[in-house]
Amino acid sequence: MVRNSTRFVSYKHIKSVCSDLRKVYTSANVEQAEMALESFGTKWDEKYPEIKEKWLENWDDLMPFMKCQKNIRRMIYTRSPVEALHRIMRKVTKSKGAWTTEKGLIKQLYLALMYNRKSWDRKALGWNTIQRELVEKFGDRYAKQLE
Repeated sequence: MVRNSTRFVSYKHIKSVCSDLRKVYTSANVEQAEMALESFGTKWDEKYPEIKEKWLENWDDLMPFMKCQKNIRRMIYTRSPVEALHRIMRKVTKSKGAWTTEKGLIKQLYLALMYNRKSWDRKALGWNTIQRELVEKFGDRYAKQLE
């Protein structure tokens, strides 16, 4: 949502807009998030009114995120290992126009993934705490997956 919100923001404002939006999605609860969005609106509605409107349009879809505990939310909104994996694959495929066979493409992707294994094979920061929070929230549904 932040990436989509800052799509048309001027380069000189992007850091402060992102900083103000961060106050919304890192709030402790829904009420504080609403207050943070209001304060964002008072500061930025003159220059970028579409950002607050977009957040309000998607508010019902974004707020279930606030019901999660702090560490789970942090894991969700930070860059995930999946994005790192996709970045590696894009880097390999973007630099070459075509492959002679499909097997050649698969081999090259495999070699790139094995070479960069460390970057996508690590656990999320605070993973043990996150797992405890997931067990608290989902109980046996999550615990079964750990076996």
